[in-house]
Amino acid sequence: MFTCKHEFCQELAKGDRRVPLMIKERFYLFVLRINSISKYINKLKFDFAPQLGVKNVHIFWLYELYIHPEGLTASELASRAMISRSLISREIENLQENGYVEMQKNSKGKRMNYNALITLTDKGMELAKNISKKGMEVQSRVNQGISEEELIIFYSTLEKLQNNLKTLSDEWEQNGISVDEDIITPISELIQSDVAKDA
Repeated sequence: MFTCKHEFCQELAKGDRRVPLMIKERFYLFVLRINSISKYINKLKFDFAPQLGVKNVHIFWLYELYIHPEGLTASELASRAMISRSLISREIENLQENGYVEMQKNSKGKRMNYNALITLTDKGMELAKNISKKGMEVQSRVNQGISEEELIIFYSTLEKLQNNLKTLSDEWEQNGISVDEDIITPISELIQSDVAKDA
């Protein structure tokens, strides 16, 4: 059984009514902001991809191959994009047919498995350069009003949050740990109550 030792859980157990506000201001708002950012990024990709003649899902893959000219495997691309290798395999074929990437082949001329290196062709390299250029333009716009020091701290913190969430997710998946209903139910109810008050 999952036991919460975090301060907010202890305060919740004591009946501290300030807890819901803290949750809303931190993790709750963090999730909302991340979801919102993800939607905006996807919209930008959907708007930009047709101009390049590729699918939006290809944009980051092409950029990954651009910054890794030695090549990446389908497994590595899937891991970086957090998607299935089967999707990578299907979509890479599309990029290959359009002359943007090439895959390592075995001695018999057959394409190798998920461990085969995928590299950009000259045509793919030009396309990836355009993606990089556009990415820098977007980065310049979204960084407006934020100091370099703030950005360094933000990205460092974001990486730590990601790693911590991954560790927690992996632990729960491996150990079959579930959140104690006695903890999660009151938190959920209190958040809903505060949201209703704010409406």
